Amino acid sequence: MKKDYASSLFLISSAAIPDATEAWYTGFHPYTLEPVFSAKTQREKLAQRQFFFWYKPEERRNIINELRRIGRTDLIDKLYGKR
Repeated sequence: MKKDYASSLFLISSAAIPDATEAWYTGFHPYTLEPVFSAKTQREKLAQRQFFFWYKPEERRNIINELRRIGRTDLIDKLYGKR
């Protein structure tokens, strides 16, 4: 499964807390049973954490680089608007 920190955050922000906890623990979406990425290691958690602070100017460059690395350039425009 591809590590997609950004998409996993959209699941967490749009789901109720128990659903998000279930998705994190099992690695599956609670309604569709599709696999979802769950950060488990300290490194993965730190990489995912930066997306919680997408609005901070000091995080912008790291987030854009990470989105490009994981092939989710479509989310750059959603977060920061078109340049």
